[in-house]
Amino acid sequence: SGKFTCILSPSVSGLLAHESFGHGMESDTIYKDRAKAKELLGKRIAKNFVSILDNPIYPSRNGSFYFDDEGVIAKPTYLINKGIVSDPITDMYSASRLNDEGFNIKRTANARAEGYDHKCYARMSNTYFAPGKSSITNMIKKVKKGLYLYYSSGGMEDPRGWHVQIQGIVAEEIKNGKLTGKMFYEIGMTGYLPTILANIIDVGNKLIISGAGRCGKGHKEWVRVSEGGPHLLIKDVELAWKG
Repeated sequence: SGKFTCILSPSVSGLLAHESFGHGMESDTIYKDRAKAKELLGKRIAKNFVSILDNPIYPSRNGSFYFDDEGVIAKPTYLINKGIVSDPITDMYSASRLNDEGFNIKRTANARAEGYDHKCYARMSNTYFAPGKSSITNMIKKVKKGLYLYYSSGGMEDPRGWHVQIQGIVAEEIKNGKLTGKMFYEIGMTGYLPTILANIIDVGNKLIISGAGRCGKGHKEWVRVSEGGPHLLIKDVELAWKG
């Protein structure tokens, strides 16, 4: 256990974007004072090459749609724009509540319902880190000693404290800029999200959105989402695993 320099695969970077930052930027969670993002809107949280967006018009993905369940035409929303905490995702009611408090919140196309007989909530669609400029080969070469995180079994978020846990990670050792073939299993990743984002060193240039799943609002209200993103190179990632 300890802190390691890590490269996150698109699968793990997508889970990080979804669990830790997507839920924390849902506007109904924000107006209920259940998300630390409320304190950080408009403030810098990462370097200027780090952006996260929710994009329902990403072509042919599990979380894609043309308009949300309140009729708003779909378009991308930047949750982080060049390192700055930007726009939360909204439905009509929660956006109105926040604007009544004096916030200037834009209406985004994120009102989604599980079915026709369920109410709408502010929900994610395709949420991912925007791609950067580095190839995965060059990112691996930068790591003297670290781990490549392939995939995991799932994750949990704490929007109020803005901590994240990602469980069941499979990883491979990186040594002197090369993958060694030595594998590790059942790794857990944890940490405070602003610290994790501030520790991002590099972002991969290839965007891979391939995963498909469903996301619940707590334990219910399931909607379809996708998973993926670019590779991420992050220093001082807190990891623990069974010996």
